[in-house]
Amino acid sequence: MSDMIITLRQFHRELARIRQAASQGTEIIVQARGGARYLFKRIDAHAPLFGDIAGHLAGSTRTGRRTKDLSGYGRNPK
Repeated sequence: MSDMIITLRQFHRELARIRQAASQGTEIIVQARGGARYLFKRIDAHAPLFGDIAGHLAGSTRTGRRTKDLSGYGRNPK
C-alpha cells in the first residue's frame, strides 16, 4: 500500500489516527530527529474472526456441551 512519512512528534500526538491508517494497510515511516527511521504497520493479516472471539466466551454460554472437565477432582460421575 502507500507509505506515510511522519515525525516522531506527530506519531506521539496522532497515535489513534495512525493506528487506524495502519489497520487499513498503510505503512507509516516514523522519522526521528537524528535521522533514524522506524516502520509502523499492521502485522496480522486480518481482523479476529467471530469464532475466535466467541471461543473465549465458551465457558459463559450454554451450548449443550461440557466445556470444563473436572476429572481427577472426584466430581465427575463415571
